[in-house]
Amino acid sequence: MCWARWIAHDQMETMLDDSCTLGMHEASGAERRPIDMARMITDYVSSRCLTDVYVLKGFRGHGLGLGLGQC
Repeated sequence: MCWARWIAHDQMETMLDDSCTLGMHEASGAERRPIDMARMITDYVSSRCLTDVYVLKGFRGHGLGLGLGQC
């Protein structure tokens, strides 16, 4: 997450593990690479807060971020 202040790797892992994250991957044979990600803080019952949406530069402009936000 390059837009945020720098945080340690273990803090990044905790942040993502304790959030609901969604993302898509580009597949080429057996290889996969992430192309976008959305992160939400939620109680999984009644509330959610979309906190981050990130789409790789080459994939922007195709509605991928909007799609993640609607999930």
